[in-house]
Amino acid sequence: MENEIKRLEKNRSVTIVVMLVIMLAIVLSACTVSAGGEPHVKSKSEKAIEQAKTILQGIKSGDAEKIADQFSPIAKEKHPELENDIKKWMGFLDGEIISYGEPVRDFGDATWDEDGYIIWGGSIEIDNVKTDTGKTYEIVYGVYATVRDHPEYEGVTDLLVIDTKKQEKANMEDKDIDLSDAQKSVGYDDVYWEW
Repeated sequence: MENEIKRLEKNRSVTIVVMLVIMLAIVLSACTVSAGGEPHVKSKSEKAIEQAKTILQGIKSGDAEKIADQFSPIAKEKHPELENDIKKWMGFLDGEIISYGEPVRDFGDATWDEDGYIIWGGSIEIDNVKTDTGKTYEIVYGVYATVRDHPEYEGVTDLLVIDTKKQEKANMEDKDIDLSDAQKSVGYDDVYWEW
């Protein structure tokens, strides 16, 4: 009888430890997801990368409107010249795009509280954008995927295209660097959300 009691006490202890581990795992995983953890961040990143593909389609088809549609409502409202600026930006690319690297999230910043995201923003980079004229470019753009209570700021904030050869040459020279012929951007100072 005494052995049976010891065995039951030992099993109860193991059961309690296993239950505590399971409860701890549940609590930790719930906190991560509800506090804006990895599953939510991935969906925001995936959305931003989808925008990159749409921007590339717009460049390839010469559709400035398709690219402008990716910008935030505040940028479109405040800057009716946006489509014309995008056309000039696209004109910086010499030739037709024949290949490009996979778009990646280069930088991301998120702030959240118990109610979810306050702001999620970042930049997306597309390397090795090659044209049929032998040029290679890098395309980078900024984006707000979430701005709580201010959806008018959500969307692309700015575009940058860099001629990688000219950029490398300018960076190697040890004098005042003029990058005006190595890159072209579309962006406006009044489209960024401020706390």
